[in-house]
Amino acid sequence: MVKEKLPALLASRAGLNVACGIFNILDAKDRKSAIKSLPVVEMIQNKLAHLFIIHVTNTLDDTQLTKKKILHESLKVVDDQIGDRNY
Repeated sequence: MVKEKLPALLASRAGLNVACGIFNILDAKDRKSAIKSLPVVEMIQNKLAHLFIIHVTNTLDDTQLTKKKILHESLKVVDDQIGDRNY
């Protein structure tokens, strides 16, 4: 249930703080399912949601999931957008 609500919270700075707090208190199983359901590509292009991705990367204890789901998808988009000055 929480994994569906996290992206909706990221519309405001206060929601970002709440989402980070919720992510901190989730157990490992719920963290993994929340990460797997995140739309990482859309989130890294958002001015607030990318901060949540950074928080997740810093606090997640599963390095393989971080590398596979977050970093790999992010690097594919960064390569495509590197020439855009607004990105």
